[in-house]
Amino acid sequence: MSKVVYVLSQIPQLSQLLAKSLPDCRVVNIPLTKYSGKFSLDLKIGDKEIDGLKEAEILLGDPNLLAQTLHKLPAIKWMQNTWAGIDWFVNAMVTSGQKPPNCLMTRFSGEGFGQSMFEYCIAHMIMTERKFFDDFQNTKIHKTWQKELLWDFKSIDEMTIAILGGKGAIGSYMAHKFRQLGSRVVSYGRTKRYEHSITDIPLDKYNDIKYSTKLEDILPECDYLISVLPSTPHTKGLLDNNVLELCSRKIFSFTNL
Repeated sequence: MSKVVYVLSQIPQLSQLLAKSLPDCRVVNIPLTKYSGKFSLDLKIGDKEIDGLKEAEILLGDPNLLAQTLHKLPAIKWMQNTWAGIDWFVNAMVTSGQKPPNCLMTRFSGEGFGQSMFEYCIAHMIMTERKFFDDFQNTKIHKTWQKELLWDFKSIDEMTIAILGGKGAIGSYMAHKFRQLGSRVVSYGRTKRYEHSITDIPLDKYNDIKYSTKLEDILPECDYLISVLPSTPHTKGLLDNNVLELCSRKIFSFTNL
């Protein structure tokens, strides 16, 4: 396979970072002619981008852009998605009636993406618990600092975190990161497929990580609910029919990644 990696992405400096990580490969960045400098899920590529990819065997790109190249790249052998989800590919094939392309297709997951998602969730939790937004609004409107907002909160090590998809590569990584900070962690999955997480860290390393295939086992216990489940026919509607009322016994926040 070629040692030339093509990049089709809106992520700033992705091609430069990739070149540093792969010094033995040549990295070719394909300019996006309609890119305004602001990220857009609706960004379209045209003939110029497709022509620039005619010789590409390895392509790293955003899913909304890769989906527009399906069956248009004669030399392609491997497509790597910059996201964890595959919705764009599935929707593109369903809409057009096309078959999957005859190449390897992989997605971004595991420890690298897990760290990014973990940081996002931690930031959200701290902002919510410490009422940073309320304090900002109060200070902006009343020009005063309302100290009483700062005292009523839970620390990370006092929380119970429920993770939907907690035995996947991203979910298991996040579960152990939360546990390292002292949180109690409960995880949900449809099947008991794994004795260990995909990241090779046993889920029973901490004896209070609970795993269940039943939402009613974990939702009443959680302070924060995080979903890292993919969008599939099996997961759509999972939280319908007042399922989240099971969380009503505690102050509750839901983050869908």
